Formats: sequence, structure tokens, C-alpha cells
Amino acid sequence: MKNISGKFLLGVISVLFLFSLSYAVEKKPPTAVQVDKIPSTSAVQVFCPDLEAKLTLTKTKSGTNGIVTLNGQICNVGTADYVSPPLAPAQATLAGYDPKRPLTGDNYKIIASKAVNNLAKSACTPVTGSYTILLLIEWGHRTANPGECQAELEFSLNIGRNVPDDVNFRRNEDCKTTNNLAKQNVKYMVQCPW
Repeated sequence: MKNISGKFLLGVISVLFLFSLSYAVEKKPPTAVQVDKIPSTSAVQVFCPDLEAKLTLTKTKSGTNGIVTLNGQICNVGTADYVSPPLAPAQATLAGYDPKRPLTGDNYKIIASKAVNNLAKSACTPVTGSYTILLLIEWGHRTANPGECQAELEFSLNIGRNVPDDVNFRRNEDCKTTNNLAKQNVKYMVQCPW
């Protein structure tokens, strides 16, 4: 029995020694496999021009004529210069039209246009013009008296790509095309033309 007890005691001591040895050894945290981080598309900065149209109007009256002075600006609000070539030239167009009628040749009048070949980032270039309204009574709308009509014109400054067979800007030419059009509406009273 002594022999079995000795072996049993030796076995218990060995198990306790190994158990205490496993706690004595410093445990290291499991190694995490690190995957390379891929930058999100929002973090990637794209360097390209962004042409923006801005338009303000001044209305005056001279005798029976109304004069609308159009002050437009094309500004490069992007992160790179707009340079043509290699980019296609841009065309800025000031126009006037009756917004209640279809945009046909007799309703759409080009007032001024300007080619934009080079525009440094944060720079602007002016596009100006004027439009004369005949038989103007007054600015704004009111109830019409006999022989008077309410009328309305919309003026726009539009930036387009000056390539007849391919008018849409590429992303590297203009980062954001939603700001390429500025509009202003003018309401007025006029002597009826009929």
C-alpha cells in the first residue's frame, strides 16, 4: 500500500506542479490578425476643377423700357486649376426666356457668352450682359388694369463643355456639375402687345 500511496502522492504532486507552472508562465494575449485598412472613398481627396455659376440681377426703368443688367460669374471652387488644353474649353452662356413657354428659338435669347479656357482654383471670371423689356409699366405683379398684362422672364447663366458632339463634362474636368446653372426670375407689368 505504501508503494501505491507513494506513486499516487508523486502523481498528485506532479499534477499540482504542472498546474502551478502553467499559472506561473505569463500568458500573452492572443495575436490578432491585422487586415490592412482600406481608405474609404470619402477619405480619398480628388483633385479636380469645379466650375460654379453665380448670377445677380439689377433692374432699372428708363422711360417705357425696363433694363435688366445681368452680372454673372464663373468661379472655380474645386481643388485644381481648370486648364484648356488638355481639358476641353468651357462655355458660359447668359440667356433670357419666358419660363411658361417651351424653349424654342423665338423664346430663348442668348444675351452674352464667354469661353473659359483657364481658371485657377479659387478664381472667378465675369460674364455680363443686359436685356431690355419694351413697354414696361412697373416691376412685380399686381392685378392688371385694361391694356396691361402680367409678364415674367427667367434669366440663366449656364456652363457647358464647348465640344459640339460631346457636351457632358468628365469628372476630371468638372467635379460637380449640379452647380453649373444659376437662374433668376423677374416678374413685371407690361402694356399688352395685342
